[in-house]
This record gives sequence, C-alpha cells and structure tokens, in this order.
Amino acid sequence: IEAKRIADYIVFFYASGLQAHFKLEEEYVFSLLPKNNELRVKAEAQHSKLKELVDILKLTYNADILLQFAELLEQHIRFEERELFNFIEVNASSELLLNAASAISNYARNDKANWNDEFWAKTY
Repeated sequence: IEAKRIADYIVFFYASGLQAHFKLEEEYVFSLLPKNNELRVKAEAQHSKLKELVDILKLTYNADILLQFAELLEQHIRFEERELFNFIEVNASSELLLNAASAISNYARNDKANWNDEFWAKTY
C-alpha cells in the first residue's frame, strides 16, 4: 500500500475524531490528576508527539513517520488501558469520575465522516 494513502488516512482520522478524543481526555480525564503527575505528563506528551507526527504526515509520506505514528499510538493506548486509567480510577473521587463520564458521554462523535479508500480491506 502506498505510504501516501496511509498518511492521508491518518491525517483524516486525526482531524475527524482523534483530535477531539484527545481533547476530551485531556480536559475531563487527565485533569483529574495534578499537572505534575508523571502519568498525566506522559499521556499529554504522547498526545503532543502524535499530533506532531500527524503534522509531519501532512507534508510528507515518509514510511518511517508512519511507523513511528503506529507504534506510538499503540503504546499510548496500552499505557492508558494498563496504567493511567486504572490509576485515575483508584485515586479520583467517585463524584469526579461520574462528572468526567457524564461530560464525555454528552460529546457527539462525528459518525458522518466518510473515508472511501478502505485500503485495509481485503479485495478478492
């Protein structure tokens, strides 16, 4: 698959949902921790690095950048699932967790965003 097709999709995916997802996490989830908490700092740094890689992909279709994005996104998801969210759940009050859940559930996803080039789908 051409690097350009993958890069174009990543840029689209970031703009149509991932960017807003990151903002929600930062505003309602990460904010449950102090600004200097090492887990929060790591999560926010990963968000920043992912955005930086997307910005690079807007300009170039470098396979190394695509690989960096894929690896970092996977690391970020695993970090959130295995460490960050568990830590927040144990350390934040029930009231704050409920407020965050309510705010996030009220967010309307952009399900109308369309991407027609499903390069990942098998064609026979």
